[in-house]
Amino acid sequence: MALSSYPYWDLTSLTIPPRTRLVPLEPLGVGTAYIESLTSYTCRLAQVHSITVGKLFNHEIGPMINKLYLVNAHKRTNGNFCKNYFTNRGHMFNGIGKCAEDLVRALQALTLRQDLRFLTYLTWKEVLSEIGLMRRTRAWCPLCFGEWLCEGREIYEPLLWRLHAVAVCPLHRRELETGCPKCGRHLRLIESHSRAGHCQRCDAWLGKTGTEMIEKHHRAEDFDFRLWSALELGHLIAAGPTLSAEPGKEQIAKAIKMCTERLAAGNAHVFARLSRLPKNRAHFWIQRKTVPRLLSLLKICHKMCISLVDFLTLEDPLSHLGIAGVAIRLEAEKVTVHKRRKARAVMREALSENPAPSIQEIARRLGYKSICSLRKVSAELYLRIVERRRVTVARESAREERRVVPPHDRDEVRNALEAALSREPALTLHDVAKELGYSSNDGGLSKTFPRLCKSLVKRRTAYLARRHQEQERALRKVLRENPPPPLREVETRLGYKNGSSLRKRFPELSASILANHKAYRRRQADQLLARLQSVLMEDEPPSLASAARRFSQERNSVRKQFPDVCRKIKERHAEFTRSQAARTRAMCEEEIRQLTADLHAEGKHPTLILVKSRMTRPHYLNYVKFWAILCDEKRRLAIN
Repeated sequence: MALSSYPYWDLTSLTIPPRTRLVPLEPLGVGTAYIESLTSYTCRLAQVHSITVGKLFNHEIGPMINKLYLVNAHKRTNGNFCKNYFTNRGHMFNGIGKCAEDLVRALQALTLRQDLRFLTYLTWKEVLSEIGLMRRTRAWCPLCFGEWLCEGREIYEPLLWRLHAVAVCPLHRRELETGCPKCGRHLRLIESHSRAGHCQRCDAWLGKTGTEMIEKHHRAEDFDFRLWSALELGHLIAAGPTLSAEPGKEQIAKAIKMCTERLAAGNAHVFARLSRLPKNRAHFWIQRKTVPRLLSLLKICHKMCISLVDFLTLEDPLSHLGIAGVAIRLEAEKVTVHKRRKARAVMREALSENPAPSIQEIARRLGYKSICSLRKVSAELYLRIVERRRVTVARESAREERRVVPPHDRDEVRNALEAALSREPALTLHDVAKELGYSSNDGGLSKTFPRLCKSLVKRRTAYLARRHQEQERALRKVLRENPPPPLREVETRLGYKNGSSLRKRFPELSASILANHKAYRRRQADQLLARLQSVLMEDEPPSLASAARRFSQERNSVRKQFPDVCRKIKERHAEFTRSQAARTRAMCEEEIRQLTADLHAEGKHPTLILVKSRMTRPHYLNYVKFWAILCDEKRRLAIN
């Protein structure tokens, strides 16, 4: 029999690629400005598997994310947590935060695709601020949806439409729609029944053809800027997959510092003013304290004629600036020169004002926070203003000292001095001169009426000596008081506003009063400590608050003075409370079992209401524990 030859068989084992849990759909528009958003990719993924987005999250994505807040929400809503979850975090899925990272990680594990990161803004998370970045509701271009449907392309929602700064479609140059044309509602970015291109409430088609659209002739004043912003952000999204490394936070600081130095001569305030931003923002960005918002970056790039991608990625974003850079430098010089010219004019006008204003007043007029800025504007004018103000103040002071005293009749002055000799308390000569309208020490009264003035001074000296003796007797009496008062209270009694005067006049007595009060406080503390230690020996230890109230003390004050003893009191009270609670629970459990057996012996079915009606403390145990004990006792007694 002739042998037949057969082809050679390769018996080596085949390499089987790993299986995916979900269909590894290819994202749409990768590498273009209209790359698909991650929420749109999730909706298409659910549509391919013929399930809703809510079921996809509940059964696949949620367990894969495996976060504590998801587990709690899953238990709280009996497995249907999508509504609240999408409401609170739906706008974060396409952004730069943890929610976007969690969703990307989960979908990559389920589909084994490694390019889903570009469906979010995670590539730019170090250079973009999360504040005001993403929309909370959907926005779309009806013409884009209509064209894709007519061309037979798959319907999806681009990542570009998810940005809050994008309000214009760069292809059709028209405003994006934000309300359903049928029900008029604003739609969340993702919901349980979301479908790309359709309203999740009424399922209406959101697209329209050019013939169905009504052209809107009214446009916003900043339409050109918003159109430019949409185009730049589209370039930014398209550049994401081509980057070799993600830009860091230092790129922002470096780019802003370079623009400030080259275009505004290092003046950050002028740079901010050119970009129509608050003047102190540039300093924070250069010092890397904060990251600019996306709108601020767009304003800077638009004013400086720089591409947003170049600003965030290149080492030298001004390398291709050319003629526009010269125009910006000239405008910056005009801003600086105009401001300094105005400041010099105001300073020159101040030199002719009467009365002469202070340099602080001029700085406030110009809006400067510090007078150092005026010195930089013109050192000569600054010094002239300061000197003129100093001379004016000195002249006014001298005029006040030489103030004309209204003429007094000699007999009138004598009567005033004689009346002062009988007034209590004794007045000083300066007080009498002040009442008569004299501004100097005694107004020359001592020369005109020497005898009366000497009598006034002698009477005042005797009054002070008498008061000193009375205060000394009062202080010695204080030393014998029990309990000894604090020095502050003694000062108030004697009419002193502060203790320094009393301590200067009576240093030894003041020191004795202080020492007595300190010793008294020390004795009080020792007695309180002994009382608190006695609390530790009680059979039923009270709480720290009740112990403090028992001794008429504040709880916080006692805790600060005796932290160790207070800690022991709290621990002992907590242990006693726990043991009491355990004893009460055991008593309630025993009572439930006893009442269940008694009712069964009486021929009555031991229901929960019936058992509770006979308990001494029916509401001590919660429903779950009460029911568990009752069921266990019923099983033990074989009660159905």
